[in-house]
Amino acid sequence: MSEQTVSFSVDSGLLDAFVHTAEKNSCDNTELLKGFMAEYVQQDVRRQQYEEWFRGKVEKGLAEIKAGLGLSSEQAEAQMEAFKASAERVHTGSRP
Repeated sequence: MSEQTVSFSVDSGLLDAFVHTAEKNSCDNTELLKGFMAEYVQQDVRRQQYEEWFRGKVEKGLAEIKAGLGLSSEQAEAQMEAFKASAERVHTGSRP
């Protein structure tokens, strides 16, 4: 991979703090900036992957509802109430 030089303006206080912190931690400024850039790109890749996964889940769920495979709100609420009651019984040690 070829390298390019990047030049940009930054607040002098921020730059001083960055350089001081990097030196204090025995880190190379350039390597830190390269690492931050790479991490930023990876965060974007992970965000895109998550959005694609989530969109697929939503589309699948909507297709299931359209096909009549989902629960009505009332059915879902009834199942949740039964689950909560069961969990409470387990927690308190009582029997149904």
